[in-house]
Amino acid sequence: MAKSLLQYMQMLDDPSRRWPAPPKIEEIKATPAIKPLVGVKLLAWDPYGTLIRIADGQLEPIVPQMLRMEIALDKTLKEFNMWNSMTRKPGAPWEYLWQIYQKIVEDSKLQAKVKKGETPDPNMASYWRKVLGKLEQKSYSYDESIYGDLDELSLKIAWFFQASLQGWEVTEDIARAFELSPISQTLAGDGQPFTVDQVTLGMLRKSASIATLKENWGQLSWQTGMRATAPGFWEKFAKSLQSHGLESDRVAMISSRMPVLAAAKTCHFKTILYAVEKSGLIASNEDFRDPAKKPDRLLTNPRQILDIMA
Repeated sequence: MAKSLLQYMQMLDDPSRRWPAPPKIEEIKATPAIKPLVGVKLLAWDPYGTLIRIADGQLEPIVPQMLRMEIALDKTLKEFNMWNSMTRKPGAPWEYLWQIYQKIVEDSKLQAKVKKGETPDPNMASYWRKVLGKLEQKSYSYDESIYGDLDELSLKIAWFFQASLQGWEVTEDIARAFELSPISQTLAGDGQPFTVDQVTLGMLRKSASIATLKENWGQLSWQTGMRATAPGFWEKFAKSLQSHGLESDRVAMISSRMPVLAAAKTCHFKTILYAVEKSGLIASNEDFRDPAKKPDRLLTNPRQILDIMA
């Protein structure tokens, strides 16, 4: 039987492998607002920038530094034995893969079906499934006992490429705060098919329990095709939660990005700004002056979530 994505992640989670480092922690000055929120039954975490510290602040399929793209693409080529099945052209192998990958990413965003004003967020594994479609024409082969079918392989490639492109970590403080939460938790925000497993791996690294995680209650952008800055994302999430007997005003949304929280507020979610460090933080004084955007609470340390849920 093929390895699950989490098993594959754990197989590669070896100190002998070199992965990009997570961003350096840059503290900020902010005043916490941690008065308890009454009646909250579920915490919903925007995964990147909160539970997961990641280079660039958020998950990105393409970064502007070409050296980083070269390293990640080259590692992916070698890990999955792709070059033998690619058309031979002048130049480095990674450059040819870059041409294929870049066009697929750009075309996917242009073809995405979202309402005017919304930002599309396609499934990153679908990018690599299309890359594999081109390799199949050259008799690409792989070990199905490890990688599974082509869809499972595409997901593993998507994870490997992103982990090679963007350094990440789950800190000890956030792991302990998550573990000690007195109520159920889930993920809601921008994320990919590998995001839940990435959070799980990060927590396992810190020996933190994820017993309170309600995976099936959450909603990530790849499932809706639109980013979490769209009110439509939260309308859909609110309807989904009703099937679990929860109204949106009983759910507290935690994010380091105020545009995400502002969109969640339009659907009556409680909002908590995660202002622990600069990495991933998107907030302005103007947002705080606007009652429609101002978050209900503000964290400057992950463990303060326990005070808010007290």
